[in-house]
Amino acid sequence: MLPAEFIYFTLLEEGARLLHVCVRACVCASVWLPRRTSTSTSTSTSYLHCNRPSTSQPLRASAIFTTIPRQPNSSHTNIESANLPDYNSVIICIINARSVRNKTTDILDHIHEHDLDIVVITETWLTNKDSDLSVTRALTPSGYNLIHHPRCSRRGGGIAILLKESVKATSLKTFSNIHSFEAMSLKLTLYRKCVILLVVYRPPPNKKNGSSVVDFFEEFADILDIYATLPDELVIVGDFIFNFDINTDVHVRRFRDLLYSHGLTQYVEVAIHQEGHTLDLIIARTYSCVVDTVVADLISDHCAVHCRIALRKRPFRRELKTYRKMKAINLTSFSTDIENSDLYTSQERLLEESVTQYNDVLGDLLEKHAPLKTKWLTIRPAAPWVNDDILSARKERRRMERRWRLSRLTVDREIFMNQRDIVKKTLYTANSEFYANQIKDQAGNPKALFRTVGSLLHTKRLPALPNEHLGQLLYELSTYFIDKVDIIRRDIDNIGNCVAVRPDEPCGISSYLSSFMPTTTDEITKLVCKSACKSCMLDPIPTHLLKANLSSLAPVIADIVNVSITTGVFPSAFKKALVTPLLKKTTLDANDVKYYRPVSNLSFVFKIVEKVVAVRFSKHLSDNDLYEQMQSAYRPNHSTETAILRVRNDLLCILDEHKAAILVLLYLSAAFDTIDHTIMLTRLRDRFGITATCLAWFESYLVNRSQRIQMHG
Repeated sequence: MLPAEFIYFTLLEEGARLLHVCVRACVCASVWLPRRTSTSTSTSTSYLHCNRPSTSQPLRASAIFTTIPRQPNSSHTNIESANLPDYNSVIICIINARSVRNKTTDILDHIHEHDLDIVVITETWLTNKDSDLSVTRALTPSGYNLIHHPRCSRRGGGIAILLKESVKATSLKTFSNIHSFEAMSLKLTLYRKCVILLVVYRPPPNKKNGSSVVDFFEEFADILDIYATLPDELVIVGDFIFNFDINTDVHVRRFRDLLYSHGLTQYVEVAIHQEGHTLDLIIARTYSCVVDTVVADLISDHCAVHCRIALRKRPFRRELKTYRKMKAINLTSFSTDIENSDLYTSQERLLEESVTQYNDVLGDLLEKHAPLKTKWLTIRPAAPWVNDDILSARKERRRMERRWRLSRLTVDREIFMNQRDIVKKTLYTANSEFYANQIKDQAGNPKALFRTVGSLLHTKRLPALPNEHLGQLLYELSTYFIDKVDIIRRDIDNIGNCVAVRPDEPCGISSYLSSFMPTTTDEITKLVCKSACKSCMLDPIPTHLLKANLSSLAPVIADIVNVSITTGVFPSAFKKALVTPLLKKTTLDANDVKYYRPVSNLSFVFKIVEKVVAVRFSKHLSDNDLYEQMQSAYRPNHSTETAILRVRNDLLCILDEHKAAILVLLYLSAAFDTIDHTIMLTRLRDRFGITATCLAWFESYLVNRSQRIQMHG
């Protein structure tokens, strides 16, 4: 039986010379080892490529070897021209950005050009404030997720990691007790292969951060003692502020000894910084799956560095999209089918039957006129502004770069830098012209224009979800949202038992609201037209299609509303809500359900019923002067602006009288969800004069509600 760590092959070469090659049996797809071959005229170096057999069988001496020529005088090859077989390998990119605010276009273009799997960005110079949300959203291309760890104590610093959505990542640890450098660690899962990615940014020691080189070596050694013993593959990347190209530097020698003592190797051996130094490092075990490192574009004063790992490349995430060709619907035919359906021809039904019939008939008609279709879509970064000028400029830039790296002449470097600036200018010009033309063409289409401006400003908040199994995730979120309200309610009840509650004031009105006035088709038409064109999966047809056929559907909706408000029953079909979990802040841990807030989506007709009742209830409050004097919401002509104006005016008046003012602001968690229904119904009856059918309707509205968690649309 062969040893688990190494497999030895003895090859007979040139008839008399024995060559002992040590091949490490790692779990990666294949391994590259140098082999020396001699001839009478020259000595060259080539690679031995060992194709690993299936994992269920031990590696035998009959493994197939292929000899591939090695690039002369360089251990770092270019991705485009590497004379290696197609590894289909994972590419990790390290970028020291020195502020991403003015480099988002450059970084996105670099990701799009090289099809990067993992992008590590140091010195983002971002904060965890909402003002930087637009930057982080602009920095996240389609098909990628962003994990951001900003520096909170002072300006500068910050670490961000962009991952393909197909790469499963789990945050391992936050280094709160580390002071000499910033760090973030992730556990990446790639086809059942786990890789620990440790990102480090070490700022230059100074009086402000209070760190020293001695502190760094002590703290970094403690981290290596933990991570170097883990069984998974370990890759450490980042900016260590050591001139690793100066071997005589005492700190560099000490750092090399520290890595060697933990069985680690530094793989970047060429200049990264524009001053000719090696600052950004890629560290892995001496026998690891790191294939090579590549120095790429100069994005800031640091070049981007690519690290190729011999693991199967994860493709972009694919989504099975369902859609309907809504524009292909003939509105005249659709309206005719509605009027000929059971909605018009059937006899009077009970409320629940009418609502069910409304949903079923419209759902069947939608399927008839616009059947549901499915299509697989690949979610990848979009760069619609890339044109032939950009592609040719990139090609010329790569040619100039190869010339400079081969000659190392100053003149070739200047030519390369000029061409790099040309690529940037061409890219920015194409980007600006693309959106300028798009805005110009959409001048007469407010909806499309708003969508374009929103994409430029990145106002749309994409939901970030934990990396868990879907079923487990749904259960945890649903349980958390319910338990959170129950816990708050229990705490409120405990406080209420200890605090005297002021009794309700007696009702001082002479008019009671016992029944709602029936609605009309005209009122329904006005309410629908004023409503936004929003819909969810609970709606049988989209809202824009409902508005297009409003003349046919308004009488049907009016009948449903009238039956509901006259019988005092709220339809059970309208008591269902679709809840979308949204992360409160992008910098929070997406794997912790407590950082999510629920956003409920309700059916469109549900909102129409609500508005009909709200109109009648508001009129009752106004006619009897029952509004609270200081109420500034859910009241005509009273909003947050009027509330702020009142508070500001009161403060100024108090200051004019040379008195002190204290402003107390209260935040109520889950305020609407924790309202006691019994107390509310009692106050509706005793303080607002709601009785009989109206009170029964409110009670029916509040009870027996349910929710479903919705994700991924």
